[in-house]
Amino acid sequence: MFQTKKTHRLVKNPQISCRYLADYMAASDVKRRSIIAGCKFQPIARVVQHNDAKLQIGRFLRGDISDLNALRSEAQKLRDRMADEDFDRDVLDHNADYIERFAEIAEADVDLPDAERISPAAAQRSKSMVSR
Repeated sequence: MFQTKKTHRLVKNPQISCRYLADYMAASDVKRRSIIAGCKFQPIARVVQHNDAKLQIGRFLRGDISDLNALRSEAQKLRDRMADEDFDRDVLDHNADYIERFAEIAEADVDLPDAERISPAAAQRSKSMVSR
């Protein structure tokens, strides 16, 4: 049998916003049913994230990746990584494109102002210490 991914989630206690209530009150019977169904079965959004690109570009800016060729090789690693679905493949390819585009811009000698550059893990640790 087929195993399909869910595209919607069931809301056990659906609520209707004022905007949808106004639409509901002015709608035909068919449109009313679709408004109610939209409140009860909400779509699961699939958004292209660029976390891999942010990680590699951040490493480059902090000096963990020494040169642009190493940065481009990280982009190629993303392109070579296996993906189970077309969407996952697109996400990896988009991330690789972001890295390559940044490398093109950085090749033009991007001049960043002096600043303290810390890893995301160190930043997270300092945030948690402040909140205590």
